Amino acid sequence: MSDKQPDKATPLDEDMGVPTYNAKPASKDSVSSEKNSKPGLFERAGRAEPQEIKPSQARQDRPETEVMSYSSANEAARQQSGASEETVAFAQPESATPVSAEEESALATADAPEEGAASAETAEEREARLQAEQEEKEGYHRYGRRGTIDFGLLFIRIALSAYLIIAGAKTFFELGDSQGLSGLEGDFANYAWDTALSIAVPTMQLIAGVFLLLGLITPLAAMLGLVVTGFSAVHELAQTDAGLDVFSWPDSVWLSLVLFVIAVGLQFTGPGFISLDFKRSWARRPLGTSWVFVLIGVAILVALWFFGAGVNPLK
Repeated sequence: MSDKQPDKATPLDEDMGVPTYNAKPASKDSVSSEKNSKPGLFERAGRAEPQEIKPSQARQDRPETEVMSYSSANEAARQQSGASEETVAFAQPESATPVSAEEESALATADAPEEGAASAETAEEREARLQAEQEEKEGYHRYGRRGTIDFGLLFIRIALSAYLIIAGAKTFFELGDSQGLSGLEGDFANYAWDTALSIAVPTMQLIAGVFLLLGLITPLAAMLGLVVTGFSAVHELAQTDAGLDVFSWPDSVWLSLVLFVIAVGLQFTGPGFISLDFKRSWARRPLGTSWVFVLIGVAILVALWFFGAGVNPLK
């Protein structure tokens, strides 16, 4: 050991064990002497090499954890809380008015009917709303409540639409004893718009008849039927000299009036559920739209006769 190398210390190269390069091959004796000269494990730390290793003592087993049942655990916790906590009672304020048991029961019985009525009313409203939504969605009904109304409306529609379709087709295609559009134009010769009316009248008859037969867009179809049947009634009345003498009116006037009333009635009743409009609201319960279409139809009829014919049917 020298002054440059402290006690219990070794050179850095020997600790790292990094080999150095030597151009001359080393002999076996030098290699073995070099290995023997390196310090051992205990020599580096400056400790004596132990001569005997004694085994350590075995670990003691851990005590088993005691498991308590739910009821016993709650009982123990209740005892601890009862022993450690104290109940604090507050005095009742002097200004508070005591309420007897009779008054409390009276208040409870007074509130109970109102709550029950509110809940019952809410349930009824909810049921009615759901039923209305279902009917609005499906457009269907219960036949037991309507009886044979739908079949009656179907037959009325068939009767009115059959007359209108036959009359329009007879004029357009000169069927039977009809003289066609030229003959109808001759009947309207005294009117202002004779040519336009000879085409418009059979056209409205066909459109109204087809849509009423199918029960499709019934408010519009019934309005057209109202206009064309009303115009036919006034035209037949203008061909006679009866005026307001209803007993002298010919059958053609009465037939047109009956068809006019049927068209107005279908506007208020709707087509029924045996139609293509069975999902529409006017098939279940026509409301204000019926009045609107009736008023519009009457206005069109008056304007058509006033401007298209331009004659007084009562003279």
